[in-house]
Amino acid sequence: MTLGTSPTVIAVACIAGLGSLFFAVAFLVDWIRSWSHVKAYWAYGLGAALATLAFVVAGALAGILSAAQLLAESAPRGWESAPGSTGEDVLAVLLLGVLLLVLGLVVLFIATTMLAGVTMLGMHYADVLGLPGFALRRRRKTTPLAAAPAASDRAIALPVATADTPVLTPLPAGGVMAAACPRPRCDYILSTLGVAAAAVGYSAALFRLVPPRLSEALSGLSGNPEASAALTLQVLVTVLAAAFSEEIFYRLGVQNFLARYLGCRGAKYWIPIALTSLLWTLGHAGVLEPAWLKLAQIFPIGLVLGWLYRWHGVESCMLAHALFNIVLAALAPSLARV
Repeated sequence: MTLGTSPTVIAVACIAGLGSLFFAVAFLVDWIRSWSHVKAYWAYGLGAALATLAFVVAGALAGILSAAQLLAESAPRGWESAPGSTGEDVLAVLLLGVLLLVLGLVVLFIATTMLAGVTMLGMHYADVLGLPGFALRRRRKTTPLAAAPAASDRAIALPVATADTPVLTPLPAGGVMAAACPRPRCDYILSTLGVAAAAVGYSAALFRLVPPRLSEALSGLSGNPEASAALTLQVLVTVLAAAFSEEIFYRLGVQNFLARYLGCRGAKYWIPIALTSLLWTLGHAGVLEPAWLKLAQIFPIGLVLGWLYRWHGVESCMLAHALFNIVLAALAPSLARV
């Protein structure tokens, strides 16, 4: 059976696509409705947009280098002396190149603006919920709440912290409400590395018990050392970009959206973690055979990443996700069967 042809896999992929589309539309509506609050997070959105552009440029350069290397290694001898192409062939290639360039620019614009908007909205949700968001950019509390600036300084009045909401630092108007001080740096590092190591160990053990079958493209690369070497940089950029974009959309965006509108704080925050992990899992349907194996691998990892975000912010999720992707991509040929 060819990967992706199963009706069940197609149905699951459609459900995941509809779910992601629903949240994309919901984010847009909420972004417009909450613009007076969301605009304070423009710096986070700009950072996400610039990072997305950097990944796209790096991916394009890696793709060009990989394609050039593959063509140079697979081109038959004597191709330089082959008859030249006709004018119609050259024109067709040029038109195809222009079309692909235009489509690429459209996709780039949509991806960049969406991630920037989700980042701004997700930071708004995080501050409303008292969650870290981008924890590494948070400033540590330096003054108590009683020492807030006077009204003449246009300070924002903040509510008193409760058992489920950490103490918030008052910031000038136009700024954002910062969550409580981030956890100790050693705790942050150990938690991030621990989640990445646990995800790799669990995946390796699962794939040892039930070896998955790679797609035809990956199977071909595993038997072609030259192609594998040529695409190494491309794969690296891809897995890093996936870790960045998925954690912003799912953990910072979807998870916080559900937590806010379902009223899930404290212990109830596990509800949006589980729902977000389910949607993230369905989005990976059809990658491997048997199809259930990928779902069994991804869902527990999503739960742990959701917990990691709850305590250490989205950067820790990105780092853990990226480390997991890189290590597993390196181990894939030894864990899968062709």
